[in-house]
Formats: sequence, C-alpha cells, structure tokens
Amino acid sequence: MPKTLRSEPRSFLSHPVTILITMSSSTPAIDRVNGSAQTPDGPVDGWETDFPRLPPESSPDANIPDALDQMAPGPVLGAYLATVDIDSLCGYDRVVVLRAHQRMVSYYQARAYEDMVAVREALEDSDRVAMYTSMAAAAEIRAALNLTRRSADIELSFALELTQRLPKLLEMLAGGLIDLRRAKAIERGTCHLSAAAARDVVDRVAESAPHMTTGQIAARVRKLCIESYPDQAKERFERAISTRRLVMEPTVDGTANLLGLE
Repeated sequence: MPKTLRSEPRSFLSHPVTILITMSSSTPAIDRVNGSAQTPDGPVDGWETDFPRLPPESSPDANIPDALDQMAPGPVLGAYLATVDIDSLCGYDRVVVLRAHQRMVSYYQARAYEDMVAVREALEDSDRVAMYTSMAAAAEIRAALNLTRRSADIELSFALELTQRLPKLLEMLAGGLIDLRRAKAIERGTCHLSAAAARDVVDRVAESAPHMTTGQIAARVRKLCIESYPDQAKERFERAISTRRLVMEPTVDGTANLLGLE
C-alpha cells in the first residue's frame, strides 16, 4: 500500500492552473494537485507540467517523485512542495526537498528584485531626474518592506544591476542555479568592469558557479577579470597604489589602531 503524504487541503495558487503529476501510484496529496482547475488560456506557459514518473522498481514507500532534484523552480514545483510532509521522508529525500525549497527561494528572490524595478518604472517621469526617481522608488520599497533607508537603497541598486547590467545573473537566480549569496559574490566581483566586460565574465563563470562556494566564485571572478582585461587590472592596481595611506584610530583604552588602507 503506497505511503501517503500527510497534508491539509489548501489552495496552492492564486489562479487555478492545471498541474499534471504522473506517479506510479496515487496519493491524496498528489490528487489534490492534479485536481487544480485549468486556466481559461490553457496550461501555464514556460513550465514543465508533466511531473517525473517514479520508476516501476522504486520502493512502494517512496515519498517524492524521481528526478525532483532536477525540476526547475516555479508554480508547479512550489505547489508540490506545499504538500510534502518532511517528517515522513528518509534522510536523503529530506536533502532533496531542501534543495528544491532553496531553488524556490532563489526563484522568488529574483521575482522580488524584478518587482522592485517595476516599482521604479511606475514612478518614472520624463520631467524627473533619474536620481529622484530612484530615491522615490527606494522610499516606496522602504515603506513596503519595513527597511532602513540604506537597506532600501542597496536592494534597489542590486535589483537594477541584475535587470539592466547583468541579466544573465538574474536568469541564473530565477532558475535556481545559484542562490542570492552567489549572485552577490559575482556582482561584487564585476562591479568595477564595464557592462560588456562584466557580462562576459558572468557568461564565463555561469557553468561552474552553481557548483562553487562564494569564496571559490570570488577567486574565480578575480582571476577572470585579470586574465580577460589585463590593462584594466593594471590600471586599477596602479590607482590603488597611488591612494595608499596609513590611518590611526584612537581606542577607548588610550591606545590606537594603525591601519594600512588603499
């Protein structure tokens, strides 16, 4: 007798859609997802709606579909994960579900940054200076998300970087290939480059980034920046040398900290 997923009935999506999940056996949780109504325009565009099938040799006690680890984030994956009772899974399957949830987190973070840019676009005015448009948008974001002024400015700035300067990075985040930490590591490592050069570096690191830590990504991006654009790297190095300085900071103990800065 197949093991069922314990879950309370709920509405998964704000708009009814068809979600087809094919498994070797049926469970109440899967039946609820399969029973979602179809939109008037048909299936959701851009998403795989045929869920991976459990192979016939799978254990009858299997709780999650085969190849869940390879499923792209989006409304279908989110709807299925909402039915999963993590306590009923074995240790390995819990890790698979953890990774699936992380892909969904990355997906929604990308959507949130797109929403921030959309707020800014709604405030654009031909008679308004771009700086004031960004200030107004940051104020709206600050109020909506209960952020400090500085945090709102930083979030909007990063959102603009993703959508306008590094669209490939936004695509990777939305696809769950990287998380926000990796996206920020790549953005910080390329912020000194021109838009074209930064996009080239992102393209070259895109394949390996999903399998690297943030430290490894930062080192790889630094190396790519130097190898790909040695003249710019030399110019930055010489400029940094010319601005080197020593700074003394007094402490409350009557001593001082001596700092060597660029």
